Amino acid sequence: MYGQTPWSNGALEMQISLREFELFVATMELGTLTAAADALGMSQPAASKLLKNFELRLGLDLFRRHKKKLSPTAEAFDLYPDLQHALSSMEAVKRNAANLRDGHSGQIHIVTNPAVAANILPSALRHFRSLYPGLSLIVRTRTTIEIAELLLQDRADIGVIYETSLDERLSVEQIGEDEIGCLMLPEHPLSSLERVSLTDLTGIDLIALGKTQPVGAALRKAMYETGVDLPVAIEVSQSNTACSFVSAGLGVAVLDSMGLKEGRSRGLVSRPLDPQTTVRLSLVHSVNRKASKYLKDLATSIREAVDH
Repeated sequence: MYGQTPWSNGALEMQISLREFELFVATMELGTLTAAADALGMSQPAASKLLKNFELRLGLDLFRRHKKKLSPTAEAFDLYPDLQHALSSMEAVKRNAANLRDGHSGQIHIVTNPAVAANILPSALRHFRSLYPGLSLIVRTRTTIEIAELLLQDRADIGVIYETSLDERLSVEQIGEDEIGCLMLPEHPLSSLERVSLTDLTGIDLIALGKTQPVGAALRKAMYETGVDLPVAIEVSQSNTACSFVSAGLGVAVLDSMGLKEGRSRGLVSRPLDPQTTVRLSLVHSVNRKASKYLKDLATSIREAVDH
């Protein structure tokens, strides 16, 4: 049957749908069923029912349920690599079939950070869509680590990210450099300064991205080089979350310029960080993926958007 994959459980033959594959993998990757349902455009009740049916047909408990929270079982972790690979293969087939058609009926899957999606992609995609109005685009926002994994698994065509160092199986082209700074409430004492040093942040509740993320890594490198060791009060994975926490009065955030721009749009204020600290903005794709004419034109549109 099209769109379904046969599985065998003893003498019982089952037909498991692609949607079940997607929901299970998304739940494992995103950590919650709610986030997985949002990513797939499903309601939470529908996702919960689909996941439970998936478990029943497999005859396995994949998640422990406690107070509406899911925790993967050992069986889930055992199955995850195989199901992830199967899903990647099916998605690759769909994309390859789409790419065999002309540029007016193909599909490009873009993965990027939320701040990049909000500040760079709108103008880049407006120009690109004027060239290929019938081309279908899928844009997903993830953390840098998740983006690298999606590209390596051939589940996305191109990434636009802040990066420090990535897997050698990824082709990385630097297209810009971004200075990071501090975001705070207008009434915060540090708002009176023209620039905020790491020493100025001593005793301040610091909101920062994780140390495995480019901005978080750059901040911690600056701490190491200056000898100023600042504890992080709240670690987040996305700059929009940091903006919300700053708005709530939870502290001062250190973010890239696009995260700072989002914060200013919410009525917050930003100041440059001393010492000057930068991160690289890059276009990324798998070294095994041959760039089509459409991907090359998309990359050009993104470069031009960054330059302007």
